[in-house]
Amino acid sequence: MTTLGKIAAGSRLDIASSETMVAVKQGTPRPDISSVEKFKQAMLAAKSIAFSGPGAGASGAHVAKVLEQLGIADAVRSKTVLGPGGPAGLIGHYLVRGEAEIGMQQDAELMAVPGVDILGPLPPGIGLVTTFVFGVHAGATDAAAANALGAFMVTPAAKAVMTSKGLKPA
Repeated sequence: MTTLGKIAAGSRLDIASSETMVAVKQGTPRPDISSVEKFKQAMLAAKSIAFSGPGAGASGAHVAKVLEQLGIADAVRSKTVLGPGGPAGLIGHYLVRGEAEIGMQQDAELMAVPGVDILGPLPPGIGLVTTFVFGVHAGATDAAAANALGAFMVTPAAKAVMTSKGLKPA
C-alpha cells in the first residue's frame, strides 16, 4: 500500500502474526497432524471438518486450497462445515457443539472458545502465518496521534496482551 500512496512512507510496523491451527473439542481424540501425509489421513478419517468459507478470510481460503492441493477436496466436501469466519471463533463453537470433529482457524480465534483443544499448526509445507501490520494513512489528519498509536502497539504491555490473546508479537 505504500507504493500506491495510501500508507505514509516509513510508517509500516509489523505488529503480530497468527498461524492457522487445527483443533478438536476438549476430551475427544487428538488425531496426528505432524506431517502432511498424517494431516491428509486425519482429514479423510474425520467424520466432519470445519473451517471458514473461502470468501470469509485468509485461513479458510488457505485450507480450501490445501485440500485441493492434497487431492482430497472432493472426498471431504460432503462432511465439511463452512463457517462465516471472523474474530468470534466460530469454528471453535462448531467443535464445542459437536457440529464438527476437526476445525481449522487462526490460533487467536480458536483459543477464544472454551472447550477447544488446539492440536497445533498445519504441518510444515502447508501452513499459513498471517502477519498483521500497522501503517499511517497518507492522508491522516493527525499523523502524530497515529504514529503514537503505532509506537504503543510495539510496547511490552501491548505485546503481553497480544500474546495472551494468541497472537505472536513481531
